[in-house]
Amino acid sequence: MATTEKFPFELEPGERVLWSGTPRTGVVFGSSDVLQVPISVVIMYVFVTQLRIASFRGPVDVLLALAIFIAVMYFAVGRFLFDAYCRRKTAYALTSERMLVRESALSDFVKSFPLNTITARRASTSGRTIAAVVVGATLCSFGCRNADKPAAVSAAAAVPVRPDSAAQTPPAAATSPWTVTDSGAGPLRIGMTRDQLALDLHAQPPKRTKADSGCAYLEIDGIPKGMRTMWIAATLARIEIVAPGFRTDRGAQVGDALSRIDSLYQGSMTAMPAKYDPRGKYLVVRPAAGLDSSRRIVFETDSTRHVTRYRVGREPEVEWVEGCS
Repeated sequence: MATTEKFPFELEPGERVLWSGTPRTGVVFGSSDVLQVPISVVIMYVFVTQLRIASFRGPVDVLLALAIFIAVMYFAVGRFLFDAYCRRKTAYALTSERMLVRESALSDFVKSFPLNTITARRASTSGRTIAAVVVGATLCSFGCRNADKPAAVSAAAAVPVRPDSAAQTPPAAATSPWTVTDSGAGPLRIGMTRDQLALDLHAQPPKRTKADSGCAYLEIDGIPKGMRTMWIAATLARIEIVAPGFRTDRGAQVGDALSRIDSLYQGSMTAMPAKYDPRGKYLVVRPAAGLDSSRRIVFETDSTRHVTRYRVGREPEVEWVEGCS
């Protein structure tokens, strides 16, 4: 299969593939392996030698020895084979709008990096082409080691880098009282209890339901239509937005095109195939470094590549496809 055929549903109308490639195949050794490989071979030899004269007193000793043996074998040999497998399952393409990286070693998903996040300064100081900069930073999220230069083709020559791209500012934050973030919306805050919400809304606490001990959606006075709340053990776990008009702090809402979500969440969004729609996507936005890593925003798109709904909250509940079902 040609590399460009691995991105059939990720391309927007009018978006052109300017360059595509794959990492180097086969076993690849890095500079650090000059010392690591001989050391691992020595460790493996010593371990096997001791294993031959060791006396095992029970199954625990056998399991411990087996675990150590597997770890030593992985460090000496297995990591190179796994690295080769990862690179064989990876492809990337440079389009007129962005860089796409598909990783299918452990799960099939696509990462998208708009071109205006790749500056000329970054490309020149790294000493590598734009494609190598992006792939080198993102290709190895699932255990692949150092990514290699994809091919003797300069992606930097294919797409001119805009010098002013680094100066572009993000869209103005939304100012609605129900602006949605990965931590809540309006008075709704992920992790709050039902009693806390009742106090904030100056309302009576909801009657006891199965949300007090399990998972349930509650209809609460004061929460606008088009917004659903999931409660786990009387604690707010996630908020679902099922109608347009509720924007995130970046300005995204139901009905937006996938390309707009991509531009609003540059570099922090991961696209994954939808469970029930073969042409749909889950667009998962993770928080920046230093913020609560358990928070997520998950946009759902359909075959028209537009957002049909989205949800925010904490893991793992925010990624439950069937909700409380």
